[in-house]
Amino acid sequence: MDVGKEAAEVSSNDGGSESLPPTATSDKAAFLATFSRAEDKAIMKKVDRRFLLLIGILYMTKNIDYQNAANVKVLQVGQPSNILRSLSMTADQYNWVQSVYFLSGSQGCFVQQIAYIIFEVPSNLLLKKFTPRLWQSRICLSWGIVLACHAAVQNKESLYTVRFLLGMMEAGMFPGLAAQLTSWYRSDEMGKPIMWMFGWQNLSGVVGSLLAYGISYMNGLCGFDAWRWVYLLEGVYTILLAGVIYLVLPDYPKSPRSSKWLTEREQDYLEARLSENAPRTDEAAFSKQEIFVSLKDPRTYSFMTNQILVNLAGYGLQWYLPTITTNLGFAGLPRNQLLNIGPAGASVIAIIIAGWLLKQAYVTRPAFTQPINVTMVISFILFFTVSAPGAIYAACIIGT
Repeated sequence: MDVGKEAAEVSSNDGGSESLPPTATSDKAAFLATFSRAEDKAIMKKVDRRFLLLIGILYMTKNIDYQNAANVKVLQVGQPSNILRSLSMTADQYNWVQSVYFLSGSQGCFVQQIAYIIFEVPSNLLLKKFTPRLWQSRICLSWGIVLACHAAVQNKESLYTVRFLLGMMEAGMFPGLAAQLTSWYRSDEMGKPIMWMFGWQNLSGVVGSLLAYGISYMNGLCGFDAWRWVYLLEGVYTILLAGVIYLVLPDYPKSPRSSKWLTEREQDYLEARLSENAPRTDEAAFSKQEIFVSLKDPRTYSFMTNQILVNLAGYGLQWYLPTITTNLGFAGLPRNQLLNIGPAGASVIAIIIAGWLLKQAYVTRPAFTQPINVTMVISFILFFTVSAPGAIYAACIIGT
């Protein structure tokens, strides 16, 4: 069977043929049949080259930029230049830093979480209207500016404010990318770019720890504490990345900019091979009906419940990981930051293995996730039942 027939079958299995009149369905199948497997592979390689590295770096940067609050907490810990002493904060007060972020946008400490939750849905509704390239570059630029402004805060109130703004500006980045990818990849192909992003996400733990370790030696330079340098330098880098996103990130297969690297026939093919419920270039920017359909679907709430529980454990561990590894006493300042590399590196390896296992399709995807959840539970049980530093560090590796 050639790749065109396979693509037509996938589209039909996703419900595509039910939405098309018979003539349209046959025309679509005939058009797809004109493409060989080699042509399909070559076209998708073009798509991979345009997306995978870029979205990986973007998602890694996003995670570095919000996880850095956990790293800076233990920079020069116990010294006057530590962020808790600089801003006269207690450890409990500092925990609100991450929560404020998430209430404005996506996952972690309370202030940041608040912003993520409030603004993530509106951000995705605006994505189609402004096109993914413009909206994602706006997200990256605005969060880079806000992140750099962290270096100027003077008290806990101003820190809470910029964390809320950071969550608000970052909100919608990951779900926006996921939604955009469905206009380029079939549902059976989405595992590749999503696992790629998660792999880079876990790599952020390695890169972020190395950055914190290196920047710690800048403590006192130009009168700035090391934690201020972390925010300033990572903010400037993110601003520069926004320019790359604007110049390189594609929009949709049939968008004008796509014609620079795809032929018209290839553009038609990329949209024709998708299921009928996939987003198209010429679709309306907003549909109230889609919202109501999603709210009535029990799968929405099942996925939400599972994701909330996983994030509660996973992001909680990420937030406290630098504090836990520092308190183990294995290394002094600033080498304590390097202890975070072990769990982060293990998570990258786990993502690679998980991606391979999913590709083999030994079990269904829902069934595949349950052993992962059980493993997370085991790691948290270890935190409460063991006291040896080595065992606690092993629990950190298992949990991440």
